[in-house]
Amino acid sequence: MLYLFHLLITCLCFFTFNVTGSGFSTTAVDEERKERFITNVDLKLLDEPATSTIECFDVNEDGMIALGHTGSSPGVISVYSSDGMFRYGYTFNCRTFYVEWYKDILNIYFGDELLASVSPSGEIINVSEVEKTVENNSYCYSYLDEVKRNVNNTEYEMRNCFLSSYSQLVKIDENGKETVLYSAQTSQNAQIGITIVVVIVFVGVLLIVGFYHKENPEPDTEKS
Repeated sequence: MLYLFHLLITCLCFFTFNVTGSGFSTTAVDEERKERFITNVDLKLLDEPATSTIECFDVNEDGMIALGHTGSSPGVISVYSSDGMFRYGYTFNCRTFYVEWYKDILNIYFGDELLASVSPSGEIINVSEVEKTVENNSYCYSYLDEVKRNVNNTEYEMRNCFLSSYSQLVKIDENGKETVLYSAQTSQNAQIGITIVVVIVFVGVLLIVGFYHKENPEPDTEKS
């Protein structure tokens, strides 16, 4: 009888921590760590779409699209319908993350090896730890970090790469027709402009320093 009780508890725990359908293999976290994570990550709903470039995305079977945005501010995710209409979004205290759909639940993989499962209303319904395995590492970088998805014979692709971000998400149907679902070209142009200015200033400083040292060589302090 005791054995059956432990078996039932094990099965319930397995169901609880796999109900979100992640491609990662995960383990449970204790309640204290879960509550601490929820407090620190401070996830909130957004009612306006972000306009910055993107670095990750995922599409579910219903065509719902989750875009992970780049930037120095807290992490931002925007959710769009299959026709590119903004539905809702999240903001939270983390800049490095990946997104993964399970039905209408969005799994957010954080850089600290934790996976949070979030409902459309912004409730974190589960937190689990991603195991440090070769398979999980491969899944992250061979799927979650990919620029393309194929869902229901429709291809989705991030385009216009600059550094680690992209300014567009494009949908290509079975007939090859392309539709731009999201564009942050203005944001990317601003990033390019800032980068160019920084490079010019850096090179200018190097040239000035080099010219100064050439015109004002250090005196020879060695005794003859």
